[in-house]
Amino acid sequence: MLPDEPYITAQLLNWRRRLCDWRELDALAAQVRAALAQGCLLYTSPSPRD
Repeated sequence: MLPDEPYITAQLLNWRRRLCDWRELDALAAQVRAALAQGCLLYTSPSPRD
């Protein structure tokens, strides 16, 4: 979608999952995983123990 904007891509992925909109979900997830692997995004856990 937006290869230069990994944060927006991650937000779009999140909202599509919440709304059960499965279009292009695999492609978005792959872009987000790649951005995480490259260090472009940080993952924060919703768990209070992490």
